[in-house]
Amino acid sequence: MKRRISALLLAGVMTVSCLAGCGKSSSGGVDEDAVTKELNDQVYKAETIATLDGASDERIELGKNGILTITVDRKYDENQDMPAESDSIMMPKETGEAYGVDVAEDEETAIVDDTTEAKKKPADAENADEEATEETSDPNMAVEVLESEEIVEGEVPAIDDYYDDYMPMTGTLTVTVKNTDFDGNERYTYVREFGIESGVDYFIMAEDGGMYYLYYEYGKDYSEKWYAVAVDASGKESWTTELSTGNNPDIYYSPNLFFEKDDALVVVSQPGAEKIGKDGKSMGFKAREAGQDDYAEYYRTKDGQVLTLVYSDIEPALYVYDIDNAKMGEKIDVPFMPYNYSISSSLTHDLLLSDTTGLRYYDIGSKETVKFLDYVASDLAVNNIYNIYETDDKTFYATYYDEYEDNYVVSKFTKVDPSQVADRKTITLGGVWIDNQIRKRVIDYNRSNAEYRIAIIDYQNEYGDLEWEEMYKQINNDIVTGKTPDIMLSNTALNTNAFAAKGVFTDLTEMFENDPDLKLDDYVTNIFDAMSYNGKMYYITPSFYVVSVAGKKSLIGDRDGWTMDEFKEVISGIDPEMSVFQFMTKTEFLNDMIVFNGDDFFDYNEGKAKFDSPEFVAALEYANGLPTDIDYDSLGDDYWMNYELLFRDNKVLLQFMTIYDLSDAYYSEVRYFGEPVSYVGFPAKDGNGCTMFFDTAMSISSKSKYKDEAWNFIKQFIMTDYQDKLDSGLPVLKSSLEKKADEATKPRTYEDIDGNIVEDKMYYWIGDKEIEIDPPTRQDIDRYLDIIYSTTTMSSNETEISNIVTEEAEAYFAGQKSAEEVAKIIQSRVQVYINENR
Repeated sequence: MKRRISALLLAGVMTVSCLAGCGKSSSGGVDEDAVTKELNDQVYKAETIATLDGASDERIELGKNGILTITVDRKYDENQDMPAESDSIMMPKETGEAYGVDVAEDEETAIVDDTTEAKKKPADAENADEEATEETSDPNMAVEVLESEEIVEGEVPAIDDYYDDYMPMTGTLTVTVKNTDFDGNERYTYVREFGIESGVDYFIMAEDGGMYYLYYEYGKDYSEKWYAVAVDASGKESWTTELSTGNNPDIYYSPNLFFEKDDALVVVSQPGAEKIGKDGKSMGFKAREAGQDDYAEYYRTKDGQVLTLVYSDIEPALYVYDIDNAKMGEKIDVPFMPYNYSISSSLTHDLLLSDTTGLRYYDIGSKETVKFLDYVASDLAVNNIYNIYETDDKTFYATYYDEYEDNYVVSKFTKVDPSQVADRKTITLGGVWIDNQIRKRVIDYNRSNAEYRIAIIDYQNEYGDLEWEEMYKQINNDIVTGKTPDIMLSNTALNTNAFAAKGVFTDLTEMFENDPDLKLDDYVTNIFDAMSYNGKMYYITPSFYVVSVAGKKSLIGDRDGWTMDEFKEVISGIDPEMSVFQFMTKTEFLNDMIVFNGDDFFDYNEGKAKFDSPEFVAALEYANGLPTDIDYDSLGDDYWMNYELLFRDNKVLLQFMTIYDLSDAYYSEVRYFGEPVSYVGFPAKDGNGCTMFFDTAMSISSKSKYKDEAWNFIKQFIMTDYQDKLDSGLPVLKSSLEKKADEATKPRTYEDIDGNIVEDKMYYWIGDKEIEIDPPTRQDIDRYLDIIYSTTTMSSNETEISNIVTEEAEAYFAGQKSAEEVAKIIQSRVQVYINENR
């Protein structure tokens, strides 16, 4: 189990990938010429040849001879007669829990639909509901506790009886397939109507221009029957044949791969593998071998071989799959982590790999993958390309969501000769978290700039196989040894203070102060102050959030912070049966102390460690009373079902709260506590334990040749245009933060299927009651703004220091040394570490 606070630190961390070798130069910085040469060989021209209309029920499949545009239209019979709730019961097969129960005749316990006059309950039950509403509602929070249904006790019939009462839905499912060549010339439009309890999938274009597809129909016992259909080049059906499901009824039938091979169609499914002749006759089904993992994916290679990716508790593994015998063969050792990519079949290689940076191919036996397309270098505003159909090594067709078109498109991709790529100066941007907005701004910049282009360097392929701590340790090492891109995007998982101390980055103070487009007073200056090192600005950030610890005012008092002594005094007065934190172990408490209040215990500016302080000794003593581990498996489902009641019912005193979105912070507060709370933060030396985290910190290498141009690029992220459009985190521009505050007080809305704007009310289940939460008032939101503007501490993620602390603290927890002795040892070791990293 990873530390809880680690999840906060890594909430935005992307998987990090790299251009081969990252163009690193041992002389310092990133080798611009190497990066330029590599990128120029990964440029493709994309020509849109088809666009979807945006409907969720429309998709495209590509084949050798063109495009299949598939539309599925479901229409339910609105006049279907449904059985009365009192006459029948529906029960899901998997759980055995009834959807509904027979209506009891007793007036005291009868339950029917809310619209039925027969709904009755005793008067004292109504009074009890009113009392519960008064007790759990806070007038200032506009919480309405709604009446919950009572459960009727009674005899539940056997499951088999429910299937006898099964009443299928009625209606129609209409499938329309438009078959065109790659130039848009239509061959035919195929239409077929099915029952509403059917589904279609796995369309493939035949070599002669026809097509094949699979469909299924539900049975009354929730079983499925699958069929294969052939459609000729004129759009007429040639045959339909039922697929074999094997002889194991305990294995759920689900096709995983459907493709042409020689003179047959191959269907690989969970139960096994089946071949069907082009005449529609089965050529045999082979049941899979016993013990094969249910959770597997299948791919076809360029030679028609099938590979299977099997997921296990340890790590995914790739195997050759013998379709003639339906069993796994030789394991393939691949030089990549499968879950870092979207994997697909290939016609020119063994596998195609897609991630947020581009496309790669892999051939069995190779020691590495080969990146052949870079999204940014090709000016593609896209996160993933899928449904790829290759015609040769330099041309392919694919489907993707184009952020500029704001739609799904089909494009023809053609490799651009490297000698034809425009010659521009390359500014490198290194990624530890590159979100879509930043990536799109890079593409905008590249499209509009004739002199410079920005190349994104992403560390995933080089270090992606490492555990996250090891990966970030390696990235830290690269940066401090001079292999730094022109622009570096960091998050709180990187040792930013150590970088500043070693002179890795440029002081941005003068750039900011002398820029005519910026004025310091317009910003949430405490975020910049907290991020500064030795009074200088080495980073700017577009967004941030505040993490605190909160508790009911009625229990911890009306306060905005506390010292360790004050914290211990408060918890000494609570009910002995109440937990202070929901989950907290000895080492987690110490780690969180460092994350929230690192400045209390070490200072890179002064080069001092401070672990021999009374505050840290007190922290050690408190931590020693916490458990070493927590057995989460022993808690049971009821615990998680009633999670919010832990705080409402005074079973847990404190909860970590995040102010990332102003309205979400309010809704969470009401959900957990239901009454006024104090945001006190973690115990801190100065009493203010609320802490700021940044999503992305932007800095410029001190070795960059393009500092002014790099500044012109990164400053846009703290200007009005970007700040107003920020879709996650809190903006650093005050005016944009104020707009967020105003928006937070408005009811949330959504657009229904008719295009009407409808208010989206907020509901939460608290125990067995549903509550509606009204939007916050401006007074509610101003409380969060006060917390934001008064927070002065930046979170610390000093993994090495945390490791020293937890390692040495074990001697105290084991009773081998006193808290004071351990504090002195930690003080000595951390001081050495700081000296080595300044």
